[in-house]
Amino acid sequence: MSYDKQRLLRDADGVPIPQYWDVEEETFKPMGKPAFDGDIHLESSEEAPVYTKLTGSFIEHRGLSTDDKPSGENVGDTFFEIDTQDVYMWDGTEWELI
Repeated sequence: MSYDKQRLLRDADGVPIPQYWDVEEETFKPMGKPAFDGDIHLESSEEAPVYTKLTGSFIEHRGLSTDDKPSGENVGDTFFEIDTQDVYMWDGTEWELI
C-alpha cells in the first residue's frame, strides 16, 4: 500500500507525531524520542532518522546583491541575496559564499 493511502500516526490528542515512511514495511513509523536533559544527546539507528533540538540563535539577513551586507555579529549569520538566490555566511571576518 502506498504512503498516501495510510493514516498518519497521532498522539493521544489526535495530533500527528514526527514520523517517517518505512519503504520496506510500507507503513509510517514514529521517529525516535528526543533525549534532552540540558545537554544534547543524539540517538539514532539505521531504522530511524535522528531527532534534533536546536537551541541558540543566528541572524538571517536578506537583501539585494547590490545592497551592502551588514557587518556580521555572530559566526554563522547568513545573508540571502533575493535577486541572485546566493547565500553568504559570516565567518567572523567576512561574508563567504556558501
